[in-house]
Amino acid sequence: AKGDYEDVVETPGGFYVLESNGSIHQLDKEGNEIAIYPRKFHKSVEFESLCYDAGKNELLMICKSCGHNEPFIHAWRFSLASNTFSDSPAFSISLQEVRTLAKDYALECKPSAAAFHPVTGKLYIIASVGKMLIQCNHEGKVEAVYGINPDKFNQPEGLCFKPNGDLFISNEAGEQKATLMFWPMKAE
Repeated sequence: AKGDYEDVVETPGGFYVLESNGSIHQLDKEGNEIAIYPRKFHKSVEFESLCYDAGKNELLMICKSCGHNEPFIHAWRFSLASNTFSDSPAFSISLQEVRTLAKDYALECKPSAAAFHPVTGKLYIIASVGKMLIQCNHEGKVEAVYGINPDKFNQPEGLCFKPNGDLFISNEAGEQKATLMFWPMKAE
């Protein structure tokens, strides 16, 4: 189908694909489209991040552009039990707080991917614009902001964990080669 597709997640029931306008497409295990769940957002709102919250049986989608001069990054939940979106954001991250933790008060932050850590339950959000990795608790409260090296992360657009906590980050090609970076889970 024609559209601007940004992210895909696998759930026990099949696959879900996020469109940049916030619509979610449901596919079965073979990749056949079952349903489309549209959600109306202002035309200035754009999405790139979708992740699966197994504990809550929900999807979480995070806006890349959350509105003209919007001082927050918003996240909405989509219930897999009822196939409905939350009426309002599940949480909002203050750009001011991100800038303070990063010690850069002019920093832009446009999330491009997110995933829940399977061992700790923490939420990790990566931003290509802003070159950072944000660590939040499970409910979206920011705990830390890590700058990432633009020489290694020219355009980070994908983030996922293996069940044991190993981390993968993918970079789109852009001006360079596409890459897939791997970090094994550290034993505590």
